Amino acid sequence: MNHQKVAFVPAFVFSLVLASACLAAPAPPAPAIAAESIENWYRMTIDDTPAGWMMTREERRGDQRLTSSETELVLSRGQQEVTMSIASRFTESADGQPISGFLRQGLAGQPMETTYTFEGDVVTISNRQNGNVVGVRETALPAGEWLTPGRAADYVAERALAGDDEITVTTLDLQVGLRPVEIRWVRQGEDTLTIDGEPLATTRWAQAVDAMAGMVSTVHLDGEGSIVRTETSLMGIALSATRTSKDIALGTASEAPELLTRSLITPSKPIAAPRKTRQASYRLHLVPGADLDTLSNANIPSVGHQRVETEENTIRVTVDLDGPPVTAEPLSTAERERHLRATPFLDHTSPEIRELIGPALADTSDDPRARAEALRTFVHGHLEIRNLDTLLATATEVAATRRGDCTEHAVLLAAMLRGADLPSRVAVGLVFVDTFAGATDVFGYHMWTQVWIDDHWLDLDAVFATPFDATHITLGSSPLDEENSALLDTMDVLPLIGSLEIDVLETEK
Repeated sequence: MNHQKVAFVPAFVFSLVLASACLAAPAPPAPAIAAESIENWYRMTIDDTPAGWMMTREERRGDQRLTSSETELVLSRGQQEVTMSIASRFTESADGQPISGFLRQGLAGQPMETTYTFEGDVVTISNRQNGNVVGVRETALPAGEWLTPGRAADYVAERALAGDDEITVTTLDLQVGLRPVEIRWVRQGEDTLTIDGEPLATTRWAQAVDAMAGMVSTVHLDGEGSIVRTETSLMGIALSATRTSKDIALGTASEAPELLTRSLITPSKPIAAPRKTRQASYRLHLVPGADLDTLSNANIPSVGHQRVETEENTIRVTVDLDGPPVTAEPLSTAERERHLRATPFLDHTSPEIRELIGPALADTSDDPRARAEALRTFVHGHLEIRNLDTLLATATEVAATRRGDCTEHAVLLAAMLRGADLPSRVAVGLVFVDTFAGATDVFGYHMWTQVWIDDHWLDLDAVFATPFDATHITLGSSPLDEENSALLDTMDVLPLIGSLEIDVLETEK
């Protein structure tokens, strides 16, 4: 196991969690924002250990209003230090009409940049990576009633200063995709915080974002309705962002916070020969004190050879690779096209991926299962450097660099499957390993690939020499069909991290 990097901790989402408190972040009231530019800097910490910084800015350029944010986190994954970054910018007119947007996700060696252009009821989305265009598409303007980020910020600030105890606003934030999010603020009380050595009176609010179900942040506002501090709990870890000077915000941490080992789960008993396990059943339950709705909100699926039964405050998961798969509705034409489409993360039309598919399928029959397994075996051997220094690279980058962990195996295999006309997606869940990151006999969060064959989703794991085993527990999946779906489609899983316990009921080879 020393050379198989399997644990998938969606660390890149921590940046989104911390930045979420700035969704519709209240700005100073109207007279104050007549200034040309307003900039706020925040020091980000994990369990009081400095971990990075965040910056928010508002600018006026003629009759246009620009709101932007940048976030950078430095984390430790085992022995590997990883830097992640997310930057977004939104431009709107003085009367609150969307004009353009920009998102930069630095989750791997080659950041993904996405530009949004709003023209009437149509949004044009263009993606670039490593200087190359990796997809242009048009989509409809999001339906329903929603406010642009600047207008939403004004509304929240105005209502907070007017004394409202509850505020709900629907807005766009490109960090969570081109889909409106509803943000609810509930006043909790008043506090005096010490900011850069000085006392500051604040109002304390609970903030919930519908795209991040089950997560509630605490947000402190100053007397002008501007954010002073945000606090979010995840995995039993306190994540916070506190307003400060630019110099303090950019100060480097002496040691990056370690998150990987804190996500590992020690089950009730170890599993002998996990890679040979064909049948297994587990009971999933929550650690004492966890919100009982966490399990039901996670929507753990019955899919492939996994069946899920809900019991009182627990979930029983049975994986039987030798039994019949779960009956599933055939893929509609639209769903089949969705899982075959070239996307920014799964661009199977790129030369880097196309040149791999032919050799991978050489001397392979036309049988879909044989082709899928040939591609899985190829990806298993293609990655030469298996490490944890990449959070989520695109398949094109993985094809070229030949490095990464389970996420990179999963996306490259999914892209190659689509290039071979086999519908695919990635799965997120847990897998049992004998040893990992200094721990023994644990479940780690993991990503692998699913392919649609014979009217069901077939699981394939390119990390291991064997195609799949029954120590995998599927928690969710993603077609990675949008620029932000890697973030959004893992949201249901996030509340489980640090809250889940596993009883191994029975296993069989």
